[in-house]
Amino acid sequence: MEVSCVLAAACLLLFCGSSCSRNVICFYTNWAQYRSGSASFTVSKIDPTLCTHINFAFAKLDGNNIAEYEYNDKEMWKQLNDLKQTNPSLKTFLSVGGATLGHGPFSNMVFTKENRIAFINSAIAVLRSFSFDGLDVDWEFPTATDKQNLKLFTQEVSEAFKMEGQNTSRSPLLLSFCVPAGLSTIDSGYDVGAMNR
Repeated sequence: MEVSCVLAAACLLLFCGSSCSRNVICFYTNWAQYRSGSASFTVSKIDPTLCTHINFAFAKLDGNNIAEYEYNDKEMWKQLNDLKQTNPSLKTFLSVGGATLGHGPFSNMVFTKENRIAFINSAIAVLRSFSFDGLDVDWEFPTATDKQNLKLFTQEVSEAFKMEGQNTSRSPLLLSFCVPAGLSTIDSGYDVGAMNR
């Protein structure tokens, strides 16, 4: 499977040549700092010219608010966004969730409009405060019960990001989702058509 993906990517590059633009999305995990010896990896070791986008994984949900996992996350968020001084076209995202967070916090947050609005306001405040370009949602995994609320959440976040950008004369914040590869999980919890609008 891995070889097939590499071959497919190589063929695509041959057909595109230099005329195709591409996004190279990289993830920095905040636990990489705890690896031992030379495997330890901090934001200061990132080459900002290798990626078009860097997602910082992860922040968590604390009720309806974005919160840091690690004691030094806020300092690393700042360091990550300082990489734009070297690569001004770099886009940074704060990835919220991950397997450690689990299903419950997201399900509770999207359950009511009031909860969703509180989260959206928290997200905008954190993203702007630390100069992120967007939010990446890594919810593992919405169920059929959550599907409609996730659709509403996606629409409300998109509208709020657009409106906030217009009201502040800034580029609107971007939104992405980490979605599993399993078709049954996708069909059960995600309205892909609505999320792609």
